[in-house]
Amino acid sequence: MDSNEIFKPYAVVALAAKKELEEVESRLKEAKDKAEIAILKRQMGDLKHFIDRCFRHSGDFIPVHASKRALEYCSANDLGDLFSIGWGYQKKFERPETEPMRTEA
Repeated sequence: MDSNEIFKPYAVVALAAKKELEEVESRLKEAKDKAEIAILKRQMGDLKHFIDRCFRHSGDFIPVHASKRALEYCSANDLGDLFSIGWGYQKKFERPETEPMRTEA
């Protein structure tokens, strides 16, 4: 089975959910009743979560990309192949607590 055949249904569903999300956002702008606002905000959250799930479930079929900076960082710090890193190895790649976080201007 081709990766496009697997990814396409997820994309179709996610795009339909995105269209519904835009409609809910539009109704939220016009809502005045607190109960209606609460319901619409809940719907927005559920739709965003649903869209996120669609793309996460299809993630194994989408080619992974990385920035040059991330690749250089892994290479310079002997962290191995960036594309083989999974969530289970995340601690290996996090900064030590003593090292301050760098912010870019």
